[in-house]
Amino acid sequence: MTKKLLLAAAAVSAIGFAGAAGAMDITTARVAGITVYTGTTASPYGLASQATVPVAGLSTPASGVGVETDLVVSLSAGAGALAPGNYVMTFTYTGIAGFVGTPQLQLQGAAGCTPSAVLSTGGTATSQTVSYIVGVDVACTTNPTFRLTAPFKISAANAVTVQASLTQGGLPVDNSPSATRTLVQPRSAYTASVNGAVDGKGGATDTPANAADNADFPTQLALGSGSTPFQAFRTGAEFDAIIGALGYTSVANTYADLSKTALPTPAMDVTLSGNFAGLTPTLTTDDTGAGPVAATTVTASTATFAAVPAGRYNVVVAATSSAANAPQLAGGAYTATFSSASSSPLAAGAISASGALETIGLQGTNFVAPWVQSANPNFNTVLRLSNSGAVTGPVTLSLTSPAATPTATTCGAAQLAKLASIPANGELSINSADLTTCFGAFARGDVRVTVQSQSTSITAKLRIVNPGNVVTEQSLGAISTGVATVN
Repeated sequence: MTKKLLLAAAAVSAIGFAGAAGAMDITTARVAGITVYTGTTASPYGLASQATVPVAGLSTPASGVGVETDLVVSLSAGAGALAPGNYVMTFTYTGIAGFVGTPQLQLQGAAGCTPSAVLSTGGTATSQTVSYIVGVDVACTTNPTFRLTAPFKISAANAVTVQASLTQGGLPVDNSPSATRTLVQPRSAYTASVNGAVDGKGGATDTPANAADNADFPTQLALGSGSTPFQAFRTGAEFDAIIGALGYTSVANTYADLSKTALPTPAMDVTLSGNFAGLTPTLTTDDTGAGPVAATTVTASTATFAAVPAGRYNVVVAATSSAANAPQLAGGAYTATFSSASSSPLAAGAISASGALETIGLQGTNFVAPWVQSANPNFNTVLRLSNSGAVTGPVTLSLTSPAATPTATTCGAAQLAKLASIPANGELSINSADLTTCFGAFARGDVRVTVQSQSTSITAKLRIVNPGNVVTEQSLGAISTGVATVN
């Protein structure tokens, strides 16, 4: 009777008769000694998609204990034995560049049954198929199992699949061909991230005993006094100096080649962007053993870290100095990007991520002035800040949602001298020309105003003059009437 063959990748000693009722199937398979199919569970060999494949290709190991690349095929149970005669067993692969050595097909039958297998076609260094003439004698009252040992090579990081087929006289036997089984599956070998919401290190779940290590707290510059405002960070249960996290981790059960070579862990080159005037950034962590790492170079707008060891890091900032002549700290938005160095078989940049970190807020009196204009002959914005108390500290402007590309997004007294303070019992007037000095020709956008002063004496009003001298006014209010503030 016609019977089914099942392809499995088990060691010779572990080969057992298995089958699916009514159809030939692949029961088990191994690549480089790793079981990738068990008859019920598919776990393809994980090949790093970032790996560079050399001109000669990547090869599975030569056969040997613990490194076998093989398959086993068995016929269906319960439908009788194969009739004596010759059959053709064919294995068809996708994704390979050829075989490493000549594939070997071994047949194992019951006592007294001596089936044979002779290579017919394929099986060369450039083949994707191999066929055998299989002889079954009259002594085979039960069906043999078939084990193909066929190390292969690939020329690109492709998926590799295989299918088995048994025919006689060109006709399928036992509902051939079998189902296709995936042997190798390329996948990203690393999880890389930049996170502004710090729930751990590098965005991964983190397990230290200190629960605060996992918390996401805002970062805010504390309001100072005199000539040294904003020279420290607010601390305590509600704030910290961590503005984000970045880094990468390796994906389990993924390899750099087809020989079970462990993944490399290349160093990273990290760039932070934002306002670093008066700030010292570091990369630090307490749960992976990496860090702290000092910046290689820090400028007013960037911080770079060269050849940072692999791992996951928090991005931490500190005031560089608390001296009276220290730079005024502005805070604002920050971003981070990193890419990996070259580490065979990975090319430089194979691992990378970028994203936003936290925004560093400024403690003080805050207003949001919406829909303001840069210099425009048809429109003019005037923002009036009124102070009924003592002279304030500096004023900082932050631009968000600009309609055109700005030249900057944060502005202080260094860019616009009048922002040094608001006089006692006086006012500060900021118009479209001033906003253009600060941010360039941004067209229109929203401006957050932070006054380095407590809120009790500050009010704000926004006036926009439209074409035809149509005046629109909006009271941004006193703090007592609901203006957003952090004190």
